[in-house]
Amino acid sequence: RAWRKRTLGAVTERLEAAAVLDLLAPLKGKRVPDAGCGDGTCSLEAAERGAPVTGVDLSEDLPAVARERSAARGDRGGLEARRRPGPSLSGFKLRFL
Repeated sequence: RAWRKRTLGAVTERLEAAAVLDLLAPLKGKRVPDAGCGDGTCSLEAAERGAPVTGVDLSEDLPAVARERSAARGDRGGLEARRRPGPSLSGFKLRFL
């Protein structure tokens, strides 16, 4: 999180998330899964673009950080982040619209 507090870190994070999500075309109304969501970098950007996002991560702590970041931005339910029970993220079937 210290990286994000620096100007370069904040700018880099925003550009990286935007570049990834620009590939998915307009997101408004599309459900977006984020397997390995970490602290919510891409999840938050997708939610800002109008997508309901479900983020999962193996970490005990990072989904809570994603929820905190979402609340700090004034999100009203566009992001659901939780810990994935089990040893891996395998078993997910993802379909991109």
